[in-house]
Amino acid sequence: MDDIIIQQDGFSINFGNARAFVFDEKDKNSDHFHGMPMKSVDIIVEMGNCDFYIELKDYSSPERKNESEPKDFRKYLKETLKYKFRDTFLYRYAEGRIPQEIHYICLVEADHAMAQHMTQELKTELPLGKGPRWKQPLASSCFVINLRTWNRQFPEWPAKKTP
Repeated sequence: MDDIIIQQDGFSINFGNARAFVFDEKDKNSDHFHGMPMKSVDIIVEMGNCDFYIELKDYSSPERKNESEPKDFRKYLKETLKYKFRDTFLYRYAEGRIPQEIHYICLVEADHAMAQHMTQELKTELPLGKGPRWKQPLASSCFVINLRTWNRQFPEWPAKKTP
């Protein structure tokens, strides 16, 4: 089986033989096109009873050169990441495809300190863990990381910037 390599939003990630696919699919002929007016993460990796929702954000990529930066960039980024997770969860719930564990990983072009700060803010906004009346958590973990940390934490899924 060939390696699954996904290029998206300024990054290229080699997922090896993991079941990874672009969830934010634009091609109407793709099996993964959902066509609903909601936000979605870029990539999903399915691993048995565990899914990884992966969002990629490189604001220096050529695709984003014409975008203007919002006044409060951190707040904008946090809100974007939060709703991408929540809407993806709703899509997957409606598909009957919610596994026992979901790990949300946001690969961003940011310094380590900003990524750590964003992780803490995002964890409270999703939220992680179980609510008082919930039968299961929305997400088991959530991390905002940069490329260097990604490659240290996920050596089996090497990532690099694309030109």
